[in-house]
Amino acid sequence: MVCVGKLLQPRKLQDKLIEAMAPMLRDGRAELTLVGSMIGSAKGAETAYLEGLKQQAAEFGPAVRFAADVPYAEMTGVYAAQDVCVLAARKEPLGFAPVEAMAHGCVPVVSRQCGCACYLTPGEDGFIVNAGDVPGLAAVLEDLAADPAMVSRMGAAARATAEGRLGMATFVQSVERLIAG
Repeated sequence: MVCVGKLLQPRKLQDKLIEAMAPMLRDGRAELTLVGSMIGSAKGAETAYLEGLKQQAAEFGPAVRFAADVPYAEMTGVYAAQDVCVLAARKEPLGFAPVEAMAHGCVPVVSRQCGCACYLTPGEDGFIVNAGDVPGLAAVLEDLAADPAMVSRMGAAARATAEGRLGMATFVQSVERLIAG
C-alpha cells in the first residue's frame, strides 16, 4: 500500500493510517510506503510530526518505508508497484494522488474530506472513509488485504474510471464544450 502526502503535514493523517494498518504490518500481511515532500517551509509543516511518524513506523521495521521528495517523473513506478493508494487526510481540498494511482490500477481509499472522493464510486472503483476513523479505515484495508480478487477487480475498475470519465479525452471534450458555450 502507498500513501502520498507531505510528510511534515499532520493533516495528512499518516499516523492514523499506520495505526489502522498495525495488525497487518505486524504479521506481514501488508507493507506501507509513505511518499511525500519534506518542504519544511510549507504551511502547517511540523518536524515533530515526521519524527513521531518515524518512531511509530520503527515498530514495524522494513514493513513501513519512507520515500521523500520523489520526483514526479518517478511516481509512475511508485504507483505501478502498489495495489492500494490511501489518502485518509483531513482538510484536503483536492488530494489528486489517489486519482493518479487509479491510472495504474491502484484501488483508492480516501477520506470523504478529500476533494478527490467525489471522483469515486464507493465499492466499485474505490472506498471512502471518514478522516481519523481508524477502525473504519482498518476494516476497509483488512478487507482488501484478505481478498486479492477484489483488489484486482476494483483496480481494473479504478483504471477504467481514470481512463474514461477522468481521462484526457473526456477532459478535452468538456473544455471544448465550455469554450463553445
